[in-house]
Order: sequence, then C-alpha cells, then structure tokens
Amino acid sequence: MENISDILPGLLTVAHGQRNESILFAFQFKILQVRGVFFGRSKTLTIGISDKNVAWQCDVTNGVLSERIPGEAYAVIKEALVTEDGIYKNKQFFLTLKSVLHDVASGAIIKSPTDNEITALLRNCKTKDKKYDQDGDNPFFDHWRRVRPSMKHLQKIQRYFGSQVSEECFRNKVTGVWSPEPKDKSLLFLSPDRAVKEIIDTAKA
Repeated sequence: MENISDILPGLLTVAHGQRNESILFAFQFKILQVRGVFFGRSKTLTIGISDKNVAWQCDVTNGVLSERIPGEAYAVIKEALVTEDGIYKNKQFFLTLKSVLHDVASGAIIKSPTDNEITALLRNCKTKDKKYDQDGDNPFFDHWRRVRPSMKHLQKIQRYFGSQVSEECFRNKVTGVWSPEPKDKSLLFLSPDRAVKEIIDTAKA
C-alpha cells in the first residue's frame, strides 16, 4: 500500500469546482497506456489500461492507495510488472501512479471526464476474481435493496461510493444491487449525499 495522505488534500482541492468534482488523468507505464479518474466526492479512484480492456476501483478515503489488482487485470498487465530480477511485483506501477497523482494534486493536470468516459472505464471493471469481487460480472450500480450487506458487498460499495456510503449501508442494513450494463443510477456514486438519502429512504420503506 502507498500512503497518499499528503497528496489527498491537493487532489480534493483541484477536483472541487470541476465537473462532478472529478479529474481525468493518463500516463504510460512501460508498455501500458493507463487512464484513470479521481472522484473527489467519494474519494475513490478508477484505474484502467486503455488497450487491455481492464480496470478496477480503489477507495482512498483513508489516504492509502491499495496495491490490490483483480486477477484478470493482473494477468493482462503482469509482463509490465516484472522486475530486472524476473520477479513480478506491482509496487513500481503504484509508485508511478502515486507520482502522477502528485502532479494532479499540484494542478498540472486538470481535465474532467464525461459521463461516457466514466461509463467506459466502469465497463472494463468486470472480473471473475471472486476474492476481489463476488459480483464482479456486474460493474454497474443499479439500485438499493433492504438486505443486510455482507462484508464483500460493503467493500464493493466502498470502492465505488466511498466510506461514508458504505457505513450508511451497514448502519441501515441496505445493500447495493449491480448490473452487467449501465442503468439510470449507475453514476449515483458521483453524488454520495444523494446516495445516503436513498439508502435511508430504502431502509424506511
């Protein structure tokens, strides 16, 4: 894990005032064309490899950048992760990502993603890695359901919506229902406050 607690305030400052309080960034890591979005309201990241059709989410609410990658994504990009000693490690990738986020936080990169660009990244977040996401075939949020969420479900909600929303789901015994295709509310995570209101309303229904 990489500590980005010193970078996070700058990311939030730059994101504030941007469309959906989000920032689109891109960089090259060896042979990989990396494209990502930082979402200020939820304090989450979506990271994708443009020409490999893989992507994943990361919650950075606590100022820590997780180095965990779903199985399919790792399988696709592992050749770029091999060290000079022939050992596969993803640490250098995340050190590079941290450096890019530092540049974003300094204001060197300011571009907001469109809804279509966000949706395209999410579509590539499908995974059959059950340890990473038990419902990985369904990368798009659909609606809330009044059912006590499992720990795995809470982890997925937090990767998309951030810690505030996952805590409300736990508190109100409400979970998320996901879809393989985009739905009307698939980008609800761009508005965590509205998501919290919906969770409370669902719990009362």
